[in-house]
Amino acid sequence: MGTPGLLGQGFWGVRLHGTSHIVVNNHFQDMDTAVELGIGQAGLTKTGADYYCYWPVTDVLLAHNTTANILTPAIWVEDMFPCENKASTVAPARVFAINNYVKNAVFQSDQPGNVADIRYASNVTGSASPPSGWTTQSWTLTTDARGLLRPNVAHPGLAQASWPTGYPSYTLLSDLDGQPRATQPGIGADEFVSGNNSAYTRPPLKFADVGPSWGVRSTVQ
Repeated sequence: MGTPGLLGQGFWGVRLHGTSHIVVNNHFQDMDTAVELGIGQAGLTKTGADYYCYWPVTDVLLAHNTTANILTPAIWVEDMFPCENKASTVAPARVFAINNYVKNAVFQSDQPGNVADIRYASNVTGSASPPSGWTTQSWTLTTDARGLLRPNVAHPGLAQASWPTGYPSYTLLSDLDGQPRATQPGIGADEFVSGNNSAYTRPPLKFADVGPSWGVRSTVQ
């Protein structure tokens, strides 16, 4: 999954349940949350009432995403109660977060008793005292003509993306705008090009672009 940008409070970004999700090249800005990892239920089967329960989050890749001005920390493990006759919950596992840029706080869990298995590497944040796998750097971001906050100078960590051994493989050819990634790609969703960083080709999505809210029933005639 990748998008040129999501803007506007009331957006809840990407909410994940189940397994094998890939979330790359997304720009989340001025939203309620960016990436929400669901708590799943243990012992589910593909029968009966289990279809209405939430499957545990496993094997997720979060790579080259940018978040700015998010109300909650960028990666949020939600609070979830057991479903139907399932007495226990399961925290997210094998979530790999790599080469992301987060302007504000990084992580929050509403399930402190269920420790999420989130593995960080080569990420940059503007917040102090982040988890291991994050480097604190102060980047200057400038609002472009379409409202996206973008790096406006070549910051030291901007072109230092890396892919450590043991992380899921993924071939990244372009950035959020469709611009080719450099041989040494940049951190975050936007591949910075000196003197040409406003040469975007895709506008951000706003509230009116993405359909009705989750849980809202619409009458189709």
